[in-house]
Amino acid sequence: MADLTDLPLDPDTHDLLFTGGDLVMLDPGDALAQRIRIRLRSWKGEWYLDSTFGVDYRGKVLVKNADRAVVANQFRSIVESTPGVARIVTFETDYDATARKMTITRCAVEADSGALVEVL
Repeated sequence: MADLTDLPLDPDTHDLLFTGGDLVMLDPGDALAQRIRIRLRSWKGEWYLDSTFGVDYRGKVLVKNADRAVVANQFRSIVESTPGVARIVTFETDYDATARKMTITRCAVEADSGALVEVL
């Protein structure tokens, strides 16, 4: 697979980032990490060109008494299926029962190129 390149997005606003008024390109590792984060933030069915793209938030995540293992596996599956990912090296989650919130606290993957990429 060819090296991934992409335009950087602001982590807070998700708008394109400019440096000195110019668009810049991300290096392949940062591009892969950004693509994984985009996929994790996408709801399954929201992109009209591919109804299977994204996380099944309605069917598996935001359901009554959601199984934490199922939710974590849903996120792992999204990361593993991202083009350019050879395998997951580290994947850790934290669950706050009071807030009913699961957070991916650490995620690192090995890219197809063999490079280690820290995603979160």
